[in-house]
Amino acid sequence: MFRLYISVYICLEHTFVKTRIIIHFMEMTSNTNPKTYKYKVDYYLRKLPKDQYDVARNTLAVRMKVHVRTIDKYRYTKINSHYSIPSEHLFILANFFGVSMVDMFEQAPEVVNREQLIEEHKEKTFKDYNS
Repeated sequence: MFRLYISVYICLEHTFVKTRIIIHFMEMTSNTNPKTYKYKVDYYLRKLPKDQYDVARNTLAVRMKVHVRTIDKYRYTKINSHYSIPSEHLFILANFFGVSMVDMFEQAPEVVNREQLIEEHKEKTFKDYNS
């Protein structure tokens, strides 16, 4: 929780009185901003009704041969985290929710053209050779 102190001058009967107003701000948690997560696992799970939500978490954990806490780790992986969901698990999650694998990402992965990669590699190799 944050506090903001503001000094305010109030005019009472033609005299100014200084008073302090304290404004309390609640710290916003990362759950309020879905853009902080790398994947949309949490988004898709929260769209399910409560009874399906519980079954989905357990079913997904069994299907992927992981613990339920691992599913929670997938749900709350931050964008700047080095952790990534294994591709086979991402595939299972995408199929379960009926979306494409790309739709599982909060920010779409960078699309790289094969020819562009080859050109960049040639340029880098040429520069390294000539230096």
